[in-house]
Amino acid sequence: MTVHPAAVRIRDAAQEDIPAVSRLLAETWHDTYDVLLGAARVAEITRRWHAPDILAAQLGARGTAFLVAEIEYTLAGHGLAMWRDGHLHLARLYVAPKCQRRGVGRQLLAALADRFPGAAGIRLEVEKGNVKGVGFYRQAGFTATGESVDDGAVILAMEKRLA
Repeated sequence: MTVHPAAVRIRDAAQEDIPAVSRLLAETWHDTYDVLLGAARVAEITRRWHAPDILAAQLGARGTAFLVAEIEYTLAGHGLAMWRDGHLHLARLYVAPKCQRRGVGRQLLAALADRFPGAAGIRLEVEKGNVKGVGFYRQAGFTATGESVDDGAVILAMEKRLA
């Protein structure tokens, strides 16, 4: 079921959002990657990559958009993208498991693209075993541009051209 677009509020993240974003990332990573990497490895990664101090340092970084999506004042998603080499590089796009398949991810992706109107395209990397993520990006118009292996995981590079 898609949430009415007006029900989703997308905005720049603020310092007070950081603890909730950290929790959302841990929850979403466990939901997505426990089966692929194991719960202990996912916990270790989220502690390292999504610690509040790491996230706080990304707020307001030049050439970066750090957004949150809310439904009824509850954090439903988060996106982080950077401008690099004429392209938008999507570093994170995560939607809380209970809010997935409701249009939140599409709205976040569109809002991130709107922040960089001169971008030739959007580039990202996703773990190939992340079936939900790969499917989402394919439905959003992304195509695979290559593969690599990082720490034993097969990483799929994807890109979407923008007008």
